Amino acid sequence: MLQIFVAVASAFTLAIRVSNSSLEWWIYLAAGISFLTIGWSMLRIGDGIRKNNISLAKAAAIIGDDSIPKTSNKWRAVSHWIALSINVTGVVFLVTAYLEYCKLFNEV
Repeated sequence: MLQIFVAVASAFTLAIRVSNSSLEWWIYLAAGISFLTIGWSMLRIGDGIRKNNISLAKAAAIIGDDSIPKTSNKWRAVSHWIALSINVTGVVFLVTAYLEYCKLFNEV
């Protein structure tokens, strides 16, 4: 998912570099929705990995294997913080899209 995020962010950055004026509101909307979807997916994948690790740790304890690392704390995982920052960036883009849309009708 991080690779998909890098591809989307690169495309968005390229669109910013190519344009001479401010971007259209729908570009910010598309970027915001994309970032939120990617961030949400990363959080869900991380939750699945942690749940799988808990099950594996229980099974390993039964057979006497103690080499399974503990990943049960999501707040200590770097991927969790990356996913949260991607979600925050998505919300910022959605707010920017709304403000750009309102500028079209001089509502702000």
